[in-house]
Amino acid sequence: GANTTPITFTPGANSGCVPLNIFGEGSPSKAALDWINVDLANRVKVQQHVVSASVSGDTGAVFELPGGPIGFALGAEYRKEKSNFVPDAFLVQDALADLAAQFPESGSFDVKEAFAEINIPVLRGMPFADILQFGAAIRVSDYSTIGSTTTWKVDGTWGPVRDIRFRGTYSEAVRAPNLTELFAPQNGTFSFIDDPCDPTNLAEGTSFRVANCNATLTALGINPATFNPSQNPQATASLPGRTIGTPFLNEETAKTWTAGVVLRPSFIPGLVATFDWYDIKIANAITTATAQDLTNACVDQPTLDNQFCDLITRDPSTGFVSDYLLRPLNV
Repeated sequence: GANTTPITFTPGANSGCVPLNIFGEGSPSKAALDWINVDLANRVKVQQHVVSASVSGDTGAVFELPGGPIGFALGAEYRKEKSNFVPDAFLVQDALADLAAQFPESGSFDVKEAFAEINIPVLRGMPFADILQFGAAIRVSDYSTIGSTTTWKVDGTWGPVRDIRFRGTYSEAVRAPNLTELFAPQNGTFSFIDDPCDPTNLAEGTSFRVANCNATLTALGINPATFNPSQNPQATASLPGRTIGTPFLNEETAKTWTAGVVLRPSFIPGLVATFDWYDIKIANAITTATAQDLTNACVDQPTLDNQFCDLITRDPSTGFVSDYLLRPLNV
């Protein structure tokens, strides 16, 4: 492995080593493949415990609107999630030629929630209001990892006649980071990187790329005029790096508008056609940049003092990227 002492053996007649011949019919031999290959056994356990209670009904026993009784639902829920991943010992030792090292991963969180929903049928079966109803819902959650969140929606439906209905919704929803995004241990990975500071790539970045690349290379004692990684096998090979979770992530929040129409033309029995428009905007989206995007973003910011450069290391003797850390971030 790149960062560990290789596993070795004592060669000789009693070593068990079988030479690997990759040429000729019938090659490699089964004995040679048995010597270099290994079966992996990874163990994964995911648990979810849920306790929930809810009550629903309507106001029909007390009062009704022209469109019918108001419907409602109330409830509470508790969830606990656990995850445990135990990789094969050979993966932990970084002993495999084609797989990066992986290490055990475990984590858990719980969430307490309360929710409510209401449906208000204002009008039904009237001129210009075959149906007119509104609805709303809210869910308040308390996560052990990110704290309190609120998701809610309001919606409405209006059908002037039976053949057509218009509908619309506005909602704000959240997604909490999952266990792997939060708690993944540091693991190895490999990526190809087309260096943004290569002369052929300088013009493809922002207006800051040239100055930032010059400053980065000069600080290492590298002459930017002679820097040419695209011509060097060391820089164009699959480069080792690391991945890790981020325990300080926040939730994603999506604000969504929808609007649509439902057509049930009475002159074509059985036909139902729906048309819907969506507008979704996500804030604090959780994403993990690729090694390429990370390297580009480092030199494309107004200054080199940014969160992306903090995750990139360049070799002081060559200037090539020698290490990178990929982790999920809110963007």
